[in-house]
Amino acid sequence: MRKDLETIELNKNIKEYKTKYEETLSSMSKKYKKIEYFASIMALDLNKDIIGFFYNTIEKKYSTEELCIRTYGFLQAMFVSIDAIYSLSMSLTNSKNFVNINDNPTLRELKYIRNDVVGHPTNRIVARDVVYCVLKPTDISKYSFKYHIYNMDNEEIREVLF
Repeated sequence: MRKDLETIELNKNIKEYKTKYEETLSSMSKKYKKIEYFASIMALDLNKDIIGFFYNTIEKKYSTEELCIRTYGFLQAMFVSIDAIYSLSMSLTNSKNFVNINDNPTLRELKYIRNDVVGHPTNRIVARDVVYCVLKPTDISKYSFKYHIYNMDNEEIREVLF
């Protein structure tokens, strides 16, 4: 009889823990969606300012190092903005189908440029080949930059206009 009472009490405790666990998960899910939404909006707002600053100051004279950091910062801000749009879509719709980077030629190209130059320049897999991307400081101006993509067989030079 005592064992039966212990089993009943244990099952009761398990049910209570399960209920509390499910309530916590539900609360966290709602809170997470709010945080995901807030973080996405804040990232978009910050990057709007960064990209705006980039364009508003484009006419200034820059040293080579400044041109390099501006290029890196610009590409990263653009990419973070795309990522924030993805997260915003997920937080509002629970679906990635509303924003698909690879279905949008402009966003897809921006993703590739960013990955080439800033993301993975020293060891990038493209169509099952390893490529290496080189951004030479002398190839950066305030209006554009060129970078070189090397694989085992050839070199491609791409120019990007700001």
